[in-house]
Amino acid sequence: MQAENISVAFDDAPKMEQLEAVISGWHRPEPPNGLENAASAFGAGGEGVIRRRLNKIKSSRHKSQLEVKVISWLYDFIRVNVKRGRVFDLSEVLRRGSADCLGYAKLFTFAPVSVYFPQQVR
Repeated sequence: MQAENISVAFDDAPKMEQLEAVISGWHRPEPPNGLENAASAFGAGGEGVIRRRLNKIKSSRHKSQLEVKVISWLYDFIRVNVKRGRVFDLSEVLRRGSADCLGYAKLFTFAPVSVYFPQQVR
């Protein structure tokens, strides 16, 4: 049985322009090994680069290793820019640069979309 892909909008979700404006000014860690040539995917204009790269990989082992590297990079990207705090409202997380576990979870669900595939969220 396959799980359905369900999306639920956050009530506190900022407009994509606000999210992209904040994230574009964030420090970006070095791209993970294996994606050095796709460095533009970690900045503006890199929509879909990582997805296309992952889709080309036939080996499930190699693909899962690369996915783990991308997720680790995303975790580092968020943690270096958002510190621990008591903020869960996503707009406030972006404004203050601090979050509690719910704020991090919300940011983690938004950040991959805006960092990797910005054209898909408009």
